[in-house]
Amino acid sequence: MIPVPQPDASLVRARYVADTLPAPFAASVHTWINVLCGEASHPSRPLASSTIYHYVLRARTALDGWAQAGIDDLRSVTREDIDGVLSPLRVAAAKSIRSALRSLFRALKRERLIFQDPARNVSLSVARPLPVPLATDLLRGVLDTTSDPRVRLCLALSAIHALGAGDQRALRLDSLDRAHGRLVVRPGHTHLPG
Repeated sequence: MIPVPQPDASLVRARYVADTLPAPFAASVHTWINVLCGEASHPSRPLASSTIYHYVLRARTALDGWAQAGIDDLRSVTREDIDGVLSPLRVAAAKSIRSALRSLFRALKRERLIFQDPARNVSLSVARPLPVPLATDLLRGVLDTTSDPRVRLCLALSAIHALGAGDQRALRLDSLDRAHGRLVVRPGHTHLPG
């Protein structure tokens, strides 16, 4: 008796999600799944079936929104449409949907179903948090661990003013303004004592 191969559960779920998409997008998403499985006109290395399912699931958010907005063909999707989907989302959700949409449009372009890839240059602006000074009680505890004045100075400059090692090495004695209690690190930038 020859064992019958069982269908991959993640691929079955991905195909089900594609079948439940609005009609204009279902065929394109099935083509995308074929590309991700390595079964397209230009064979490629297949992705894990769980990755394929998660890509399709994440792209569904955008596809449903576009269908409600009246878009009936992926060829008419613009970068502004993609930005409209991503802008109200938090960074983590926007990144995952963006990567799914990039994969979708790249695959459709590769299969010559669309002319240009609107997701190619989509980037997310992420606010990078500024360094926070070390709390005073923690700084005192760290400074109490050493009696070497050079080490204490380096600790204070990095913990209070977020001064990196390169900037600390570039400090010069003539940059010290004792009268005003300032140390000039770079021309135009002064660090006031804490």
